[in-house]
This record gives sequence, structure tokens and C-alpha cells, in this order.
Amino acid sequence: MAQPIDPEILAGFVAEVRGYLPRIARSLAADGGAGADPKAFEEIHRLLHSIKGASAMVGLAPLSHIASYAERTLDEIQRGGRVYDAPLKALLQATLDRIETCLDRLGRRDGGDAGGDLLAATVAEFRRWRGLPVDGDAAELATLFATEPATSGASSGWEYAAPSAWREAAPDLLSTFLEEADEHLQKISASLRALADDAADRAALLVVRRSVHTLKGAAGLVGFGELSRLAHRMEDLLDGLADGEEQPSPEDLALLHATADRLEDLTGGGRPADLVEIYRRYDERVPRSTVEVPGGDPPDRRDLSSSFAAPAAPAGPRPATPRTLRVPLERLDEVVRLAGELVIHRSVFERHVAALARRVEEMSASHERLRRLAGRLEADLEVRALVGAEVGASSAWSVGATGSPGGFGMLPPGFDALEFDRYTEFHLLSSEFAETASDLSAVSAELASSLGDFDGDLTRLSRLSSDVQNRLMRLRMVPFSQLSSRLHRAVRATAEQEGKPADLEIEGEAVELDKTVLEALADPLLHLLRNAVAHGIEPAAERRAKDKPERGRIHVQAIYEGTQVTVRVNDDGAGMDAQALVAAALAAGRLTEEESAALSYEQAIDLSFLPGLSTAGALSEVSGRGVGLDVVRAGAHRAKGTVSVRSTPGGGTTFVIRLPMSLAVARVLMVRASGESFAVPLAAVAQILRVERAAIEPREGEPVLSLDGRDYPYLHLGERLGLGPAADVSSPQVPVLILALGDRRAALAVDQVGQAREVVVKTLGPLLRRVPGISGATLTGDGDVVLIVNPGELIGEEGREPSALAAWPVSAPPASGEAEASRALKILLVDDSLSVRRVLSNLLRGVGWNPVLARDGLEALELLQGAEQPPDAILLDIEMPRMDGFELTATLRGMAEFAAVPIVILTSRAGEKHRRRAFELGATEYLVKPYEDATLVATVRRVTREALPT
Repeated sequence: MAQPIDPEILAGFVAEVRGYLPRIARSLAADGGAGADPKAFEEIHRLLHSIKGASAMVGLAPLSHIASYAERTLDEIQRGGRVYDAPLKALLQATLDRIETCLDRLGRRDGGDAGGDLLAATVAEFRRWRGLPVDGDAAELATLFATEPATSGASSGWEYAAPSAWREAAPDLLSTFLEEADEHLQKISASLRALADDAADRAALLVVRRSVHTLKGAAGLVGFGELSRLAHRMEDLLDGLADGEEQPSPEDLALLHATADRLEDLTGGGRPADLVEIYRRYDERVPRSTVEVPGGDPPDRRDLSSSFAAPAAPAGPRPATPRTLRVPLERLDEVVRLAGELVIHRSVFERHVAALARRVEEMSASHERLRRLAGRLEADLEVRALVGAEVGASSAWSVGATGSPGGFGMLPPGFDALEFDRYTEFHLLSSEFAETASDLSAVSAELASSLGDFDGDLTRLSRLSSDVQNRLMRLRMVPFSQLSSRLHRAVRATAEQEGKPADLEIEGEAVELDKTVLEALADPLLHLLRNAVAHGIEPAAERRAKDKPERGRIHVQAIYEGTQVTVRVNDDGAGMDAQALVAAALAAGRLTEEESAALSYEQAIDLSFLPGLSTAGALSEVSGRGVGLDVVRAGAHRAKGTVSVRSTPGGGTTFVIRLPMSLAVARVLMVRASGESFAVPLAAVAQILRVERAAIEPREGEPVLSLDGRDYPYLHLGERLGLGPAADVSSPQVPVLILALGDRRAALAVDQVGQAREVVVKTLGPLLRRVPGISGATLTGDGDVVLIVNPGELIGEEGREPSALAAWPVSAPPASGEAEASRALKILLVDDSLSVRRVLSNLLRGVGWNPVLARDGLEALELLQGAEQPPDAILLDIEMPRMDGFELTATLRGMAEFAAVPIVILTSRAGEKHRRRAFELGATEYLVKPYEDATLVATVRRVTREALPT
């Protein structure tokens, strides 16, 4: 019996191969054929190779064999054994047509002998082309079917897994429906919690009923039949409770909670495996013979239940829909109003600019007059100097009428020099100078007035721009309550699995965060809540023995702290077991006996953040896979935040996550250190001051600043970032920023303090995203790039070095094979085929490992260079664009940090030449597609175990 093919993987595979076919067809149709262009020939060969490998991995053996025939023929052409001619071109084109026919059948899902007939035709045609007899066709075809991979379940046809629920919905309405469904599910969850607290709360019951009714109708309208049927049965129970005015029993509430969870699963694209049990419980509580389906015929109850009798397929991912954000109309009105005011002020600026342009023209004319007068004055002075000697002794000559040589002339008869005003050329020049100076003075006054207007308008424009920016940022803000239903469900489901009663309280649901920050916070919070139940809360009997309430209590609090949001997750459980953490770290080789003996309790519980560390005694759905709190810290760091932990033995554990309210804009303080400019988030700056160097004293080998009776760890920004000492150490005083992150304090010294400003935060890109102490960058007005400091990484978690734990040497091997087997390996998977990446990533996740995906060697290299630590193993294909597997292997073996990482080649190339080349370049293992899943898993376990230092 063939194993079913996951519809999500199948859909991705079909889309991938359909994208290859036009590119192959264009090259085949070109004049001269593929052989005329080596690059085109290589492209056709690579794409056929990808189709062959991806088909085998997905479980479509006939299609894989069809592509293999074309690929082997191209191999022969490349080696010179065949000539590319018209008959061969026609044969390859026919092969492409058969591949397309296979895809069409997959899209129609007509099953049956979906590939066997096409493969038989392909075998026959290629054998005729090679001149082989007809009587050998059946034997060759039988050989192909006999060598099909056991793991893929391939046969002459293929089977399909049950489709994900969302596949029933109309694509054009799906996006709107999913957005509406999320809102209704949140209302249902919140109202059910209110009913759990007070079963007599009729208002909450009616809210649930109304939301379920609306959800049922919307689901039926878009063709979401599965969800509509389940919502209808839930509505049946709610109708009975509301109409009969009876209070829901604990069993009713449990069924309603379970149904709400399954509705959420169906909305997300999954098909819960226990739907039959849910329907059975409804039939017992509210018996009905049929279920009405909006927009369709009522199916028989027996048929409906039997449709879920088989195990459900793995939940498919929710379909990709545009990311949307619902914003109140009032907020949009505010932004529109502010935008109108900005337009008005823009016109004011335009008028001022026109006035300034006129003033500049007037000033230019005055300047030209002044230049001309200066030239004339200079010329007259030179003439006067030349003729002065000739007229100097003659009293009859004096400075006279214009036109006389040098500007000199006779006095009129009967007048002496005191009785007659003589207006010479100098008088005229002086008058023009005075007029020009007056003009320039007037223009200067007008410019000063315009400058004052500009300054006032600029102030108003700055205020408006800031207001618009703040309002726009508010459009991205969503309340913390959007996570409430998911958080409550996580606690409820984990408590049921672990058999530990626990209640969740959420405080600060009205606190707003940027939508991207809230999305980044979701997974870390869910992980912390599941950990709180699985590892923190004790069993009921143990809690009674400790005089604790039988039901555990988990409290989540979200509050504002400046421009940050702090989320605290506290439980009243047993606290963290420091000895178990140290033992697990020793067994995993993450520290030595000497290092463990020197640890304080706080340092020991910080071991919980080490990747791959688990203290669970047994493997379960919740714990034991080694995917520990490193996931939480990595998620917080991606959101430019920090996470810390405090625990009291027997008194519970508190995790504190601090995040910025927005990742797009930040208010920073510009500083300089070691000759470079940096931006420090103002939210982390509690005080700015200049201190005497004498106030900095060494304490236990570390500098400490004593200020107002308190000691602060003293750090210099440039030295902390590895840029060298301060630019000026001769000054008796030094600028210092007192950093405050929660309860942590530190004194950060800089060389110069600049202005505070709002900046747009830019990411550093994949190659630089792991730079210690740096969270991003921004651009100044003159185009310079300024790095934004991450204060949390600078001063470390709870005052300790952020990299101290990560730097501990791996000096001891695992204590046992079980310890190694339970570790969550990080595997880098490199393959250009989307289908292969999906199949292998599902396999690796099923084992409990963490796959990281790359499309080719170049992308893999970028991921590795930006990673905090090397992966445990690398799985890669040979033939890939940009950088193939051989090139990547050679490059990694030449890099010291990756020289010892196991590399497993996964390829359909079975030839000795390729195998020998791979091992020469440094490959650890070589597996030929298709292979047994168990073989791949065993190989990865073996090579990673052998790679551990001894």
C-alpha cells in the first residue's frame, strides 16, 4: 500500500516543476538545440536532474524515472557519445510533454495508474531511439518498478493524504475570512474563560453563541465546510444552554473549550485527529441525525464520522495571505487630518522660498552694482596718482568737473574753494556706495525676517511631522490581548497533557506593541508557558504536601517601561533545579567539573539558555528534545530585546522579557567613542554626566564607578566593541552614560556626547546580524552610517558577560548514547529543489532536530557566516546554481570554524567519479537518492557523534 503524499508538499512540488518546464522548453526550441549553447545545455541538465531528485523524494517514482531517461541522454551528449539532432530533440520534447501530463493528473487527483502508462511509453520510445528491440521493454519496465524506494511508497500510481481543511475554501475569499475568523476565535476564547469563572454569566454565553453562529455562516459561505460543520454542532449545544436557561456543566465547558481549539486548528489549515471523538461527544450531549451545512446538503452523521476514521495527515500550513492590520477609523482620520496640515504648511514653505528667491535676485543686483563701483573707484585712484604730480603746485587747479583728466577742473570765476561745493567723481561714487549699502541693509533685514518666519514654520512642521510619525506608528500597534487566547490554550493543553491543573492570569492586556514585535514575542511566550507547566508546576499531590494550592498559578504581566515593554512570566512552582542543569551541561560537554564547581546559583540557572540542553527525564510532546530556552533568548534578540531569569528553589521562577515597542523608529543619543559615531537607545539611558577619573576604582580586577553611594560596573564603549582605548585619556573628566535595563545598571563611558534624535532603524543584513553589542544601523543627514548599540548585550544578562556561557569549552563527550540521542541537532540543509527541502525538513523535525534551509551553496555560506555557532551537520546536494556542492564543501573545509563540521552529500549521482571527488574535497558521507529515511537519520547520528571531541 502506497503511503499518502502530503498535499502541501505535493502542491509545492507541482508548482516547482511547472516553473522548470518553460525554461527547458525555450532552450530546446532555440535554433541549434541545447548543444549550441553550453550554458543552456547545463541549465536543461540541472533542471531535469532537480525534477528527477525531487520526484523521488516526494514519492513519485514514475515521474522520477521519466526525467531520469532524459537526463541520462543529456549526459551521453555531454560526454560526446551522442549527437544532438532533430529526432533526439523531438524525443526530449515528448518527454517534457509527458512530465506536464503527470503534473496535470496530479492537479486533478484522478489517481489510478497515474504514472505507469507514461513511464511505459517513455521506456519504449527511448529504447526505439537506441535501436533496442520491443521484447525487452517489459523487462526494463519491471526492473524500474522493482527498484523503487521503499520509503517513498511509490508505485505505478500515487495516493493522496486527506487535504487540509482550508483547501475547501474559495481562494478569493480566504484572506478576508481568516482575518474575521481570528477575531471571532479570540472573542470565543475570552468568553469561555469568563464562563469558566462564572457559569451563570449569560452575557458571556450569548457572546460565544453569537460569534460561533457568525463563524459558522462565514465558513459555509466561503466553502470552509469542515469548520462550518463543527461550528454548527457547537452552536447546537450553545442554543440548548441559552434557550433552556441552564448553566453549562464542567463537562460542557470542557467540550466547548476543546471545540474552540479544534476550530482554531482548522482555521490554521490543520485537520485535528480527534474530530471523530468531538462529534461523538456532541452526539451524546445533543443527539441529532444530520448536520446541516450552509450552502449544501445535510450529510448523514454516520458518513460524516467515517470520513475522519483514518489517521489525519500532518497539518498543512495556513495558506499564504497578505499581512494585514485592522485599524480603528478614528486613528486613520487623525493621520489624514495631520497630512492635510502638512500640505498647508508645505504651501507656506513654497511661498517663503519664492520670497527668498526674489531677495536673492535683489541682493545679486546690488552686489553687481557694488562690484562695478569698486572697479571705477580703483581706476580713478590710479589716474589721480598719475596726474597728481603735474597739478600739485598749481593753486588754480583743483578737483573739478567730470571729464577733466584725473577728475580735476578749474573753479568758477569769482569763487574760492570755501564758497563753492565741488561735486567730483568721488562724490558720485560715494553716493552710489551709500545707496548700495542701504539696499543691502534692507535686503538683509528682509532675509532676517524671512529667517524668523522659516524658523517658526520649521518648528510647526517638526511638530506636525513628529505627530504624524507617532500616529503612523500607532497604526502598527496592537494590544497584547491578541495573544491571550493562544496563551490560555497553551497552558490549558499542556496542563491536560501533563496531568497538572494550572490557571493562567494575564495582566496588562491593553498594553500595545508593534505588530511585528508582538509576532516575534508569541513563540517565546508560548515556550515559556509550556515550560512553566511541564517543568515548573508540581503535580497536585506534591503541591498539597507542600501546603500549596492544588492548582498551579502562572501570571503573565505586560507593562510599559519608558519606550520599552516588559513582559514577566511567573509561576508558583518548584523553581529551577540548578543541580540538574549543571549535570545536563556536564553530560553534554558544555562545561568541565572545575567550571561547574565555581558556579553560583544564578549562573547555574542561566545554563538553561544553552542550546540543546534538556533536564527532562523522558521524551514527550512538551519536553525532552533539547529545544530549550535558547529558542526563547534567540526570539527575544531577533526582536532587539533581552530575556533574563530568576528562580527561587521551591518558590517559583520568573522570566523577564524586555522589548522595544517598535522596531521601525527609535529615539537615540548620538555619541562618539574611539573615533567612531554610535547611537545609544535613549530608553536605556537613565543619566548623563561627567565624572572624575579618580571616581573609577578597580574592584576584583574590574573597574567600578562609585556614584551616590552605589557602585556601577564601568565599561568603555570603544573598548567593549573591540575598537581600542578612548581617544583622549588626558582629560580629568570623562562623559558617562548610566545605563538602566530593569534592575541592571552600568556606567558606559564615551568620548563625546551629542544630541538626541529620532532615527529610522535599518537592519544589518544577513552577514552582520550577529555583531555582538550592535542591534542595527541608521543613516545621518549627510549619508553617514551610524551603528545602533544594543545595551543589553553590552552589559550582559543580569550584569554577567553575555558570551561567558557560550565560550565554555566543549571538553567532555556525552555521558551516554542516550544523552547524545536526545540532543536537538541543528542541521543545515542545502538543496535547490523546494520539494526536497520540504520533505527532508519534515523528516528532520520529526526526529526532533532543527533544520535550517538554504537554496544553494552561496546562501548556505551567508547563513553560516551569520550564525552564532556552526551547525552539527550539513546535508547538501551537488548540482545547484551559483555555488554547487563541491565548491561549498571545498570552501568550508578551508575555513577553520567549519573544518570539522560533518558534511553529508545527498545526490542522485551514483557514479564513482562523483563519489571520489566528494571525499577528496572533504565530504564525511555520500548518500545516493533515493534512500531509506532510517539510513539518513542513522548516518547523521553517527557522523555527529564521531565529530564530538574526545
